[in-house]
Amino acid sequence: MEYVLDSGLIITKPVIYIPEKILKVCRKLAKRFVYYEFSILCKGKWTERGFELSEEYAIPRQEVTAYNVKYNNKHVAELIAKGFNTVIHKHPDGMTRFSPTDEDFINANFTASILFTDDEFVKAIINISFKKGWKLQVDAEIKVKEKDEIEVKDIENIKPKPEVDISLGEQSINFRGWEYGFSFGDEK
Repeated sequence: MEYVLDSGLIITKPVIYIPEKILKVCRKLAKRFVYYEFSILCKGKWTERGFELSEEYAIPRQEVTAYNVKYNNKHVAELIAKGFNTVIHKHPDGMTRFSPTDEDFINANFTASILFTDDEFVKAIINISFKKGWKLQVDAEIKVKEKDEIEVKDIENIKPKPEVDISLGEQSINFRGWEYGFSFGDEK
């Protein structure tokens, strides 16, 4: 008889299952806040399949720019206390990696973090606590569970901050780092 060592453990890469409703919420918000970052929070729990998000979401109060999200910390703490343990963070299109700031200040404070850009979820991590004060961040696979039409709630909690600097003396506009020249009237 051949002896086979079998611990009975299931070893796999974690999978985050996201309801299609959450994808549609993110897409709707991305259409409204095209050039801005933003975040929403969701509730998630471990199941035998992986880490599954519910359709319940909350939009924390936040001020957003093209490169930054500033949360109302009190509101975020209230939502975390209500079980919102997952953050979905939107980057401007083409930005497909978590920034060092995301890793240190957003990802570290939630059980799961998901990056949304270019109208889809592109990256996800799960934090696994194994010792007081220690978390192991593990890349996770993303799977969307399909469903029906949605309506976005609490959209007024996202407040865009203007990023336009006008310098009339130099006859240029600086908009999100791009210089645009202009003139007044008919100059010959």
